[in-house]
Amino acid sequence: MRAFGCFVCALVILSMFTCAFSYAEEKENRGSIPIYIAFHWHMHQPIYQPYDNVCDTMSTDSSIRDVFDQRVGPYTTWPADAVESGMNAGLEHLGAQVSFSGSLIENLNNIETCGECYGHFSNWESRYYQARHWKTSLGNPRLDFVGFGYHHPLMGLIDYNDTRKQIQAHKAIIQAMFGSDINFSKGFFPPENAFSERMIPALVDEGFEWVLVDNIHFERACKGYPWASGGNLYEPNPSEQVNANPNDWIQLTDVWAGTKISARWAHQPHYAQYVDNSGRVSKIIVVPASRYLGNEDGRGGFGALQYEKVLSQLEPYNTDPKHPILVVLAHDGDNYGGGSEGYYHGNFNAFIDWCKANPTRFVPTTVQDYLDLFPPDEDDIIHVEDGGWSGADNGDPEFKKWNGDPVNGYSPDRNSWAVVTAAKNWIFTADAQQPGNTNTQLGWKHLLNAETSCYWYWDGQSNWDSKPTMASNSAVTAVQTVVNKKNDAIPPTIFLPQREPYNPGYKEWGIEQPKTFKVWSFVYDLNEVSSVNLEYRIDGGPWQSISMNANDFPSQTNPLPIYKAKEYNATISCDALPQACIEYRVKAIDSKGNVAYSATQHVGGDSWFKPSPITFQDVYHTSVSSGSAVNIYASILSNVGNISKAELHYSVSGEAEQTIQMNFQGIWLGIIPASYITMGALISYYITAEDTEGNTARSQTYTFSVPHPIRIFNVTYSMPIIGSPLEIRANIETTAGSIVETQINYTASSNSYSYVQMAYSNGQYVGYIPGNEIKEGLVQFHIYASDSAGNRRESRTYSVAIGGAYYKPSLDGNNDFPESAKKYTNSGTSTTDIVGVWICNDDDFLYMGIELGSDLKANTTQDFVGVYFEDYSSPNATSVRYGNSLQTGVRLEVGWWDVNSFYCEHTYSGSTWAWVKNVNSISYNGANRFLELKIQRVEDTHAGWNNGRTIGLYVATAREAGSWFAGSVSSRLTYTFATNSSVVIEDPVHTNEQPVVTIISPENGTKCSGMVIVDGTAYDSDGYIRYVNLTFSSLKFTIENETNWSFIINVSSFKNGNYPVDVFVTDNEGANAFARIWLIVDNSLPPTVITPYCAINHPTNDQKLKGIIEIMGNATLFGTMRVYVKIENGAWNIANGTSSWRYVWNATAYPEGEYTIYAKASDGVIESKVAKVKVILSYTDKNTIQKEIDNQFSMEIILIAILVGLVCVLMVGLLLRHAKFKNKRNKKEKDNKNGNEK
Repeated sequence: MRAFGCFVCALVILSMFTCAFSYAEEKENRGSIPIYIAFHWHMHQPIYQPYDNVCDTMSTDSSIRDVFDQRVGPYTTWPADAVESGMNAGLEHLGAQVSFSGSLIENLNNIETCGECYGHFSNWESRYYQARHWKTSLGNPRLDFVGFGYHHPLMGLIDYNDTRKQIQAHKAIIQAMFGSDINFSKGFFPPENAFSERMIPALVDEGFEWVLVDNIHFERACKGYPWASGGNLYEPNPSEQVNANPNDWIQLTDVWAGTKISARWAHQPHYAQYVDNSGRVSKIIVVPASRYLGNEDGRGGFGALQYEKVLSQLEPYNTDPKHPILVVLAHDGDNYGGGSEGYYHGNFNAFIDWCKANPTRFVPTTVQDYLDLFPPDEDDIIHVEDGGWSGADNGDPEFKKWNGDPVNGYSPDRNSWAVVTAAKNWIFTADAQQPGNTNTQLGWKHLLNAETSCYWYWDGQSNWDSKPTMASNSAVTAVQTVVNKKNDAIPPTIFLPQREPYNPGYKEWGIEQPKTFKVWSFVYDLNEVSSVNLEYRIDGGPWQSISMNANDFPSQTNPLPIYKAKEYNATISCDALPQACIEYRVKAIDSKGNVAYSATQHVGGDSWFKPSPITFQDVYHTSVSSGSAVNIYASILSNVGNISKAELHYSVSGEAEQTIQMNFQGIWLGIIPASYITMGALISYYITAEDTEGNTARSQTYTFSVPHPIRIFNVTYSMPIIGSPLEIRANIETTAGSIVETQINYTASSNSYSYVQMAYSNGQYVGYIPGNEIKEGLVQFHIYASDSAGNRRESRTYSVAIGGAYYKPSLDGNNDFPESAKKYTNSGTSTTDIVGVWICNDDDFLYMGIELGSDLKANTTQDFVGVYFEDYSSPNATSVRYGNSLQTGVRLEVGWWDVNSFYCEHTYSGSTWAWVKNVNSISYNGANRFLELKIQRVEDTHAGWNNGRTIGLYVATAREAGSWFAGSVSSRLTYTFATNSSVVIEDPVHTNEQPVVTIISPENGTKCSGMVIVDGTAYDSDGYIRYVNLTFSSLKFTIENETNWSFIINVSSFKNGNYPVDVFVTDNEGANAFARIWLIVDNSLPPTVITPYCAINHPTNDQKLKGIIEIMGNATLFGTMRVYVKIENGAWNIANGTSSWRYVWNATAYPEGEYTIYAKASDGVIESKVAKVKVILSYTDKNTIQKEIDNQFSMEIILIAILVGLVCVLMVGLLLRHAKFKNKRNKKEKDNKNGNEK
């Protein structure tokens, strides 16, 4: 065997030489820097009918069922299959990004519940959940669920507030479905890949660090961009072209590419920034998605895109080892070839094989892994033009697919934006006045749905064109009872101003455009707009103002909008275009004096683009406690000079802003006085700075709260029923003594201020608002508490809408239904007989009130009223029960209806009911012409009778024994069953106590070289520590769930100087704390060497073992080190324990033989010396073993003899060759000598 091993070694060495020569040749031909390749797969389906359950939609439109039936693979397992294949192939960075819209998740959950699509979506999320938990070698998710907008909104055309709401709703459903134990992604994919720098503040404030952007909008923003009409986009505006010419333009072959591309620069991440009207600067990494390559990959993946032929064209330009080329292939993951079985399986496996065959040329990666390895330089700030990806009608900078020009005087897109602009003002106002109100939250739900970009996509189809209006009407209706117009502090809402032409004074499709352009927008305020002006300035000069003209146009939607913004427009003319730079914005004022500005935009020249050379490296504050001053620190740098001045601007709980000068003490320091740091106060602050060259900059806004000793949280109230007491519960506690007084302060039907005491019961405080105060309308309350230390606190005000869905009317033939329960019927075939329908329920019954028209006869059995419910899962069910008492004769029929026929379950005719079920009452007052119907609720095959479920129903009449539809049929009514359970309110007043972090060692100002151990503690009084993060210059470390923490920093590669060590901790509720020390790196000092130690105590060398083996040892660890164990060349696995550790090896599946066990201590950077022992797995007796040894020895003798013989033959050959060469040389020398003598 030893000889055979020698032989194998010889072959291995020969192979290594071959590979080395091959690699050297490839390196010479290709270069040594690999191209990195990442994927983004986008998944989305909208709420097809606002805001209907998709199962209900399928029942009337089978094509929707087909949509989901055709996408089972992408929505369940295929993406995970692809990623798993790469993981199993040993590709350490391979993974993918995926954007999954919230509406798609909602649809799939509903389909899973109702069992549609043949049950294919049962447990649909399980593989996605699993794949999200797979990690790359850098510890990032292999399947990264990046941020997105819940309803797929066109974010370049909506506002900061609704952008954040869309993101927050999406985050919530992603974490709920795919695991809250995984940190949410740092990356974001905009719907339709439609990006605008105006989005950056919202993305940054939601915690995102990078965003995917179609890279043609990098390229079009460059000087010298080689525009060509083949790209299907008109010329970029000169004001956008501010980036330096990268001079790496190439025309790709073997792929459709309508324009030349930037081979290197537009395939590298950079920073982009946005400066708002206040001067706040927000910055984010923009990651380029390769337009033409991603589009081609979306046709089918490897093979559809000729990876080798196309990507090799980029290799000569891949010359920056710190920022290698990154090719992100972004496209729909559920459409066309990019959503096929072959894409995720056979073709993706071919891609994996290709990568493994070319490991030095191409590296598959996730975006996060790439950015962890190759972050862009902080001062690498570029400009990105607005626009989307190729699939969005080529992604023009005006987003015309969602903002189309009028045809024959009307644009459905513009009409929808006008309606949404108005609805936003109502929702923003309700949110400012009563953010926790359930109707406010319902309004947000419908508004976000109204922004679904799909509703704009299918222009000219009235059904789609009407959907934004339908959803906006629902949003406004939800909040109308919440909004108090008198207290309106919200300014007008302004749609992003548009201009026509887009390139005034320049070309569009080669045609010169006039130098006069019109700016238009939609503006709305619920308290009326008093003025709208267009403000503009030329080349940074003074602002000028023009009054804008108002224009209204009729809508062509069904239904018509309840509210709609007017269009405002004005014209600017400038002969200096396109060289002059014109900046412009819209200013609007409402009748209350509230003022709003639109975003500032630009056209013409490029003088607007002036990235500030000033950067705020670190801004942080000391720990916060009531009555103590808070120090604000900032490290501020300028690339062109020194910082000459810094000012701290702060505001306390929304009061007037204060400004103080900051002092420089090695770092800039400003102090917020102790008098402002009071219990419960919310402090916001930002910093402005100026350098010696006159440049200025503004930091982002930071906030912190001052902890209050009293907490009021977990506030709940019972479902309100008219006439019944309203129960209110809350947890109340204090850190200063004990709670001594609690009460509920409220206003209700009497509109007078009252209060009731609360009592402590079963761990909560409970109080009741009397039943005589609970009438239809609005109840508002807040909770007051005081403690034995004299502290007092009030909760925020809660609003409870009384009436509506959950209510029990009396069945006396008189209408005592709440008005909010009314369903109008004004769009049916006739409304002569049906004036209105009221619907509500309690725990046991559904109640219906039907007001009948005067033409319907009251005293005959010939005229009748029908109520029929939609139910497609079981239309013949007979489990609905209702009453048998009719005061005056009107025939009643109730049944279930599907698209084909009507199923009549029970009929009343004369004095006899044709049924066999239990009965309840029906009453009819002939004078008031009001019919009341009571239907017992049962949990059966009719899914529509479950709490929270929405059902559809119709009311119809017929006269004198005529057929159905001969009289009147209502429009389709919907009803959502309410449930009588406590309503849990998230209390935004609850102040989570901040965690505490302390750095124990080393001391501040310690000089060091080599290795440094940083130790400390973290503590959270009302929760637990979730993360501890340490930053030292470019180094970042993170550990989870540790209160006693330790990190190791290797400072040997850093220049001498002062460096901050920043430690951030985050608790389970997201609150942060911060600590900092400064280390002085002095490389003249002897370097400190940290030597971890690891030893294996059991088993020992040459020990014979079998079965399940316990490996044990001891170690000396530092920082975040763990002990790792591996067997032979297998993977390293984490052992249990630290200083004493153990690892269980199941060796039953291993064949007999010698095996080496290895163990080491490591934190991924610093490692101990590897310990090892050799063991023998033996399952046979001694005779068998001796026989094998003898056979092995005989074979070794034979192989050695063969090798010796080969060596001898080789030596003889070499000697003969040498002798022949020597004779030849002697002969030549002799001939030369004879020649010379002659």
